Amino acid sequence: MVIRINIRMVYAIGICELYHETIHGVLPPEEKEEVNTHYLLLYKCKSREMDDIAEIIHYCIRLGKYLNHIHSSISSDVFPNYPKLIKNCSPEIVEYFYLPSHHCVCIKKTFWLKIIQRTWRRVLSERKRVIVERSQYHSIRHMELFGRWPTSCAIYPRLSGMLALMHP
Repeated sequence: MVIRINIRMVYAIGICELYHETIHGVLPPEEKEEVNTHYLLLYKCKSREMDDIAEIIHYCIRLGKYLNHIHSSISSDVFPNYPKLIKNCSPEIVEYFYLPSHHCVCIKKTFWLKIIQRTWRRVLSERKRVIVERSQYHSIRHMELFGRWPTSCAIYPRLSGMLALMHP
C-alpha cells in the first residue's frame, strides 16, 4: 500500500524510469514493496522556460544513450516487457510525490495529451465533413425552407464534451 506524504498534486516536466534493483540498488522489503512498481523521477525541470526544456532534452539524449547501453541485458520479473518500457527516454509531464521511504516517484500524465490530440483530430475531421455537407445546394435549400440544417449536418461538433464520446 502506497501512502503519499504530500497531498498536493505537483506537476513538472521530467525524466522518469521504472525502478529496477539492478540499476537503482537493493532496498529493504518494506521499501521495495512501495517503490517496485513506480517510476522514479530521475530529473525534474526546474522551470518551464525554453532554455530549461532544451537542457532537459539534451540531458535526455545523453541519458538515453547511457540507459540503452545498461538496459540491453536487464530483465524484470515484475514487468516482463521491461526493456520496451524503458527503451525511449523522453521528457514527460509527470505528477510527482515522495513516498515515506523518501523516494521521489511519479505518475506519467503525458498520455492524456495524446488522447486529447487523437480525439481533437476526430472532432476536426467531423467539423470538416459538416462544413462540406452544409455547403451543398440541397442543404442550403433545406435550411432556407425549414429553418434548420438537414439531420446529416445538424450537429456541429464542439470542444465542449469532446472526450465524452471517446472510442477505444
